Parts: sequence; structure tokens; C-alpha cells
Amino acid sequence: MTHPLLTVVVALAAAVAGGCASRPLPAARVGSAEAATSAAKDAGAGAIPDAATHLHLAEQQIALARRLLDEGETERAEWFLVRAEADAAVASALAREAREKEAADTLASRAKAEAETEQ
Repeated sequence: MTHPLLTVVVALAAAVAGGCASRPLPAARVGSAEAATSAAKDAGAGAIPDAATHLHLAEQQIALARRLLDEGETERAEWFLVRAEADAAVASALAREAREKEAADTLASRAKAEAETEQ
């Protein structure tokens, strides 16, 4: 089942990646993909199973893109970098969602405990 937030994140990443009038240099695209992956790690994606899967995919796609760039296959490499950015964005979104859900659950538990105490 696809989560609506994931659909939005992937659609936005694809629009941003494909919407530029000029193509960025491969080094800039690699840097952007690596920054997105780093942001996902900072968001705690490695600790959330679904997010960790997308983070791992992003890292694999960056590694593949680097090999393709070394082989002179710039266009294919760029597609893998776009996918890496999208997977990193999904990983970040999933990590944020998990943190927010945990915070909401904690608040709900506290409110319930306080309500029971007042009775």
C-alpha cells in the first residue's frame, strides 16, 4: 500500500529533477544526491525499517551512478542520481513521520494517564 506522503514526495522530486531547463553538471547532481542522503541519515532514516530501505537504495544508486560516470555514461548516471534523490527524500519523509507519530503517541498516553488520574 502506497502512503500518500510518499507519492507526494516522489512526485515533487521527479518534478524538480525533470523541471530544470538546463541539465546540471554530473558533479552537482552527485553532490545533490549525496546531500539528500545525508539529510535522510540526519533525520534518523537508518533507524526506521522502511526509511532505511529507501536510504539503502539511494546509497546503492549513487554508487552505481559513480561507476556509470567513470564509464562515460552520463545520461544513465543522471537517472540513477535522480532516483537516489527521490529515495533519499522518501527516507527523510518516513523518518519525520515516524518521529511525529511517536511524539503524538507519547502525548496521547500522557493525556490518557492524566485523565485516569483525575477520575
